[in-house]
Amino acid sequence: MARAESYDVAIAGAGPAAMIIGKGLAQSGLRVVLLGFDDRPAPQASHVHLFKDSLWPRLFELVPDLEAQLQAEDAKTLPPAAIDRDIVPASETSVSPGSRRILEEQLRRATSCSAIVRRPERFRNAKHVQGIWKIEATGGTHLSAAWLIDATGSARSTARAVGDALGEPLPLDEADAEFSYTTWRFAGALPQDPCSGQQFWSSEFRIGAVVAPDDDYWLLTLQSVEPLPDPPPETPADILETIDDMQLAQICEGAEAVERPSRWTTAPITRMDLQPIASSDLPWFAIGDALVTTPPILGWGFEQIVEQCSAVGDSVVSNDLTAAFEPLMEASRVRFEQAIFAMVRRSGVLPQAPAKSPFPQLQGKIHVDSSA
Repeated sequence: MARAESYDVAIAGAGPAAMIIGKGLAQSGLRVVLLGFDDRPAPQASHVHLFKDSLWPRLFELVPDLEAQLQAEDAKTLPPAAIDRDIVPASETSVSPGSRRILEEQLRRATSCSAIVRRPERFRNAKHVQGIWKIEATGGTHLSAAWLIDATGSARSTARAVGDALGEPLPLDEADAEFSYTTWRFAGALPQDPCSGQQFWSSEFRIGAVVAPDDDYWLLTLQSVEPLPDPPPETPADILETIDDMQLAQICEGAEAVERPSRWTTAPITRMDLQPIASSDLPWFAIGDALVTTPPILGWGFEQIVEQCSAVGDSVVSNDLTAAFEPLMEASRVRFEQAIFAMVRRSGVLPQAPAKSPFPQLQGKIHVDSSA
């Protein structure tokens, strides 16, 4: 039987969070493998991401060769989105899912250095034996690693393995904040520059209009507190009969639907509690949406990734990944609480907190400001 490949760090997942943290770890001299890497990444064009202006320097610090690649394709020149500044501060700019696609493509190039092993096999299971993770991946692949990092998003693929190692289920804090999402694919006149996105509040709706990867069509996503009629309207004219909004009418002008709309509801606001992991000295942590999920309507996804990878990066300098636990726990705690308050501000609806809240100070003390 062939000997299992051995690494310092195995990362389950190969999206932006995995690539950013993987590159940083590899640059520090660690042998890193990304599991689930696909030369044809899943399309990302369902909602708008928000970037604070200060986030770009932090991202370029984490991935130094990313800036030159983005500038080479003029991908960072993003016009301001149509954002309601009463909701989104002027210090934030909008990065459309189309631009998210460009960012992810460039991240893939920037992380293609030989120090990172990228494998298409996906994480299946793992056991922690005598200080080493024995990892099973799809296709019968077996690996071993000193550290295991979960970057699989809300799927949290390593949760079962970590629960087995702890002897109890992995703690997960949760608060419901249900929103309805409907996405249309349109052909015809593009609403704006191909690299930009629009985002604004229209009473019940936050609307993102973006250009899809091949630029032959574009996507419109409506994110609402209440679901649209079932079945949802199929043509731009039908949409405008349902939602009478001038900005939306301008976006839909000249557009033609090319397929039936898709719809889904968001997952709850969740936070992985790393305290039991830190107390057990188990060499594992989660990053990205695997650590904390917030509603897509907030647009925080990429910002959270950079925030978390920056926290881990400080511990890499000291060559001690266990030092990442405290900043990651604090960052996820703050984001979890901010998301709960943000949902109150935007919808006026208090999310349903878990029966046993990890933050009892929130229960019964969240004031809904009707003027917000």
